[in-house]
Amino acid sequence: KPQLTEVGCDADQINKISILKKEATEKRQQIDADATLDEKAKKAAAKVVVKERNEAMNAILTEDQRKKVEEINVKLKEEAKAAAGN
Repeated sequence: KPQLTEVGCDADQINKISILKKEATEKRQQIDADATLDEKAKKAAAKVVVKERNEAMNAILTEDQRKKVEEINVKLKEEAKAAAGN
């Protein structure tokens, strides 16, 4: 998860994204606490929450910021993959 200041976000963008993340976390907690859902349904619902959060965050970021976030995410995935292989 890239630092927002690292990709050049201003205070307004950081505030909006913080709210989005908080709302997404609350939705995930509700999904996890829902006893009517089995694990497969919980995973599917959580995927939707993440997708919606990411789309909303991308709408807040500029094109350059989105590119920087993607570059950082790719690097982090590669590092995690390398660490898992060790």
